[in-house]
Amino acid sequence: MNDILDILIDLADRYAMTTTIVLVVILFLLFVIRPFFALLFSRERLAARRALKEAEEDVENKDVADEKQEDFSETVISQEAVQEKISKLAESEPERAGDLVKQWLKED
Repeated sequence: MNDILDILIDLADRYAMTTTIVLVVILFLLFVIRPFFALLFSRERLAARRALKEAEEDVENKDVADEKQEDFSETVISQEAVQEKISKLAESEPERAGDLVKQWLKED
């Protein structure tokens, strides 16, 4: 019995440092690395990333839509200016304005 006990004590003395390092590495993996990756790749976080990307795309699309709206408003302003010119032309030269309207109606 003493021989077996002496062998166990000898093994413990020889491999104590190695066993301790292995246990520390295992505990580090279980309690630090694993929760970190679980947090990093959780479903909620991935869903939040997707939602953020979609929101960024929506903002970009909105910016493009705003630019188009600005272009449209500039077009509307220019159309209003054209209408003012037409009304001035109609007031100053009604016959010529009538001819223009007839041409436009024929084109349509």
